[in-house]
Amino acid sequence: KVRARTSATAVGAKANILSVTKQGSRVTLELKDPSLADKEKINTEFKDARYRGNKVTLIIGSRSEEFKTLLEANRK
Repeated sequence: KVRARTSATAVGAKANILSVTKQGSRVTLELKDPSLADKEKINTEFKDARYRGNKVTLIIGSRSEEFKTLLEANRK
C-alpha cells in the first residue's frame, strides 16, 4: 500500500493521474502533466521505469494487478 501511495505522490499527486492500465507485469500511468513526475524518486522506487510522452510504465512483476488496484484506490 505504501508503494502505491508513494508512486501517486512521485508522479505529481493523485490529480495528475489520468488513467492506470495493466498489461502483464507492467502498469502504465497516463499523466496530465508529465513534468510533475519526480523521475529520480520513481527510479529509486522501481528498478525499471520507462517514460514516453505523458506516460510512465512501471515494471512491477507478478503483483502488477494488486499494485494497479491499490494505485487506483489511492487516486480517489
